[in-house]
This record gives sequence, C-alpha cells and structure tokens, in this order.
Amino acid sequence: MRDRHIQDTRIHCALFFINPSGHSLRAIDIVVLKKLSEVVNVVPIIAKSDSLTMEERFAFKQKVRFSTAFTCPMRSGYEFRRE
Repeated sequence: MRDRHIQDTRIHCALFFINPSGHSLRAIDIVVLKKLSEVVNVVPIIAKSDSLTMEERFAFKQKVRFSTAFTCPMRSGYEFRRE
C-alpha cells in the first residue's frame, strides 16, 4: 500500500515577472526563461500592466512572444488574446 501522507515538495509552476520597460526582454531574461522552462512550467507576467494602455500592452506581449519564440519552445504555438 502506498503512503498517502508524503509531502510533495516539487515546484509545479514559476511566475516570471517582466518589467514593462517599453522594449523587449533583456538578454538575461531570455536566458533565465530558457533555463527555467527546461525544469518547470513558466508563466510570464507583465508587472504593472495596469499602467499601460491596451495597445501598449498588446504590443509588449507581441514583443515578448517574438523574443521567446525561438528560445523557449513552450511559447511557439500560443496566441495572445486581445483584451
């Protein structure tokens, strides 16, 4: 019989907050995303996105998507929805 009281200590998801600088991701952000995505599911989140207009937010999401499409295979087939 299996012991059902074993505590699960694995990390199932990592929230990666991106600074909305107006530019795309920095080189260090891409490296960290690539390394993290090899071991855990990564959810990129635009920090302080409520300070951006809808057009700025959509443009920034597209920049992030383009910069991660070639380095992180998890992002390749995902489409951002326009809010």
